[in-house]
Amino acid sequence: MRTRTLVLLATLTTVVAVWAAGLVRGGGSPDPVRAAVVSPVAGGATTRRVPEARAVRVLHRWEAARAAAWSTTDARALARLYVAGSRTGHLDVDALAGWRRRGLRVTGLREQVSSMRLVVERRSRIVVDLTVRTVDGVAVGRRGARRPLPSSAWSSVRLELRRTHGSWRVVEASASRRSHPAT
Repeated sequence: MRTRTLVLLATLTTVVAVWAAGLVRGGGSPDPVRAAVVSPVAGGATTRRVPEARAVRVLHRWEAARAAAWSTTDARALARLYVAGSRTGHLDVDALAGWRRRGLRVTGLREQVSSMRLVVERRSRIVVDLTVRTVDGVAVGRRGARRPLPSSAWSSVRLELRRTHGSWRVVEASASRRSHPAT
């Protein structure tokens, strides 16, 4: 179970940075950050947001903060990105500590996202199903030595976030029951 959760964490590293930049392929759905539906209205057109846009923005900000914590090996900053008692958060902080003990930090991790499905979107709760894989990670040593990390396999992940004390925090990341369309 711990290994599976660590694999899920590895695939979650910059969850929607690539997706939000419009690099998603598959599923035929538009990039929700850029997509807007233009509806003709008497006197002109109006634009309404695609429902996933808010979730993508939240995930993008969260992942940017997580990437910063990982690249600086800041365990406290990383822990603040999870709700208290989160098993996923505990494993993420432990994984970071392991890299730090070896004198390494991880930079450049990017996610390729082949699909995202919004499951729940409320004022203070977001749940999404993602099919993702991690690419472009680099382990950097104390003396500047750089070693590319292997890309992960495609994984289906369910991610739950909750807004607490004015910020979005991950509750848990778990294996999704969805198939892996990108494999």
